[in-house]
Amino acid sequence: DRELLYVYRDLIKKVFNIQGRVVSMNGTRAWLLEVNSFYLCQWLKENIISRQGEFLSELGWLPQNEISAFLKGIFDAEGSVNLKSGQLSLRITNKHLVKISQLLLLRCGILAPFHTENKNVKNWNDSYGIFLNNLYSFKEFLFIVGFSSKTKLEQLKTLILRRKSSFKYKNFQDLAIAPQPILEIKKIESDEEFLFDLEVDHPDSNFI
Repeated sequence: DRELLYVYRDLIKKVFNIQGRVVSMNGTRAWLLEVNSFYLCQWLKENIISRQGEFLSELGWLPQNEISAFLKGIFDAEGSVNLKSGQLSLRITNKHLVKISQLLLLRCGILAPFHTENKNVKNWNDSYGIFLNNLYSFKEFLFIVGFSSKTKLEQLKTLILRRKSSFKYKNFQDLAIAPQPILEIKKIESDEEFLFDLEVDHPDSNFI
């Protein structure tokens, strides 16, 4: 996304007063943002790379607007909007970063189920993802987080227009729960000889 690279080039100029450039990668149709700065490299090593775990743990202490900005950056880089499956997702091989992103979305009032994809291929790492599947989550993401990427932003707006709400409540935000679609159903063999199905004898009974 060439236009997105210009957005982050300008952001680096604004924050660090360092001018980058967007260049084409030889032999490909891809584009690259180059920022040649020893100072910026040292700053990133000292404040991000050398203390990555601590840095990610501190994200939850940030104010709402900065949490939204962080999520926007992650989804700009690694997020995708799939019109065919009707999902907004984030999938990478860094499990900790995905879990942090999931918790930060929850701070924004957005539920995103977590999923692990086992590659089972030599030299391929498992990938981890979070998915947004319903109209309410799409709208909240658009309003609170959004995209700097014009392409992904338009795709999300298209997804919202195509998706019909499955909820009959007029004030869904007042609900304490947000229903999520079933992603998988499978049989699991029990390790125990007996399996007990207990029911409480009560007007509000439930299975245990």
